[in-house]
Amino acid sequence: VAIRHSKTNQFEEYVHYVPLIPIPGSFMCPVQAASRAFAVNPAAKPNNSAFQLPARKRAITKSLTNAAFVKQIIKKKKKKCIKSLAVKIGLDPERVAGHYLRRG
Repeated sequence: VAIRHSKTNQFEEYVHYVPLIPIPGSFMCPVQAASRAFAVNPAAKPNNSAFQLPARKRAITKSLTNAAFVKQIIKKKKKKCIKSLAVKIGLDPERVAGHYLRRG
């Protein structure tokens, strides 16, 4: 995974590469999680933002920033939205909770 922009690289001065190491048989496998996430978003392309939202009334997507994500969560009931998103990427909704979204 190539990370071009982050909290500590806000001006895109370098690219940080993070290898995804598979954990076969685990629901926490990063390779499987990335595959499921991209399968849910057929518009995702290798050089685009990994996390995207559909743009309103258009067939394009926009990058999913923290502000955009929080706005979507606030629009819906937080718990129901998080459980719904977990199901879409193939996770057991009973094993996912809102505190997993904290930064830090």
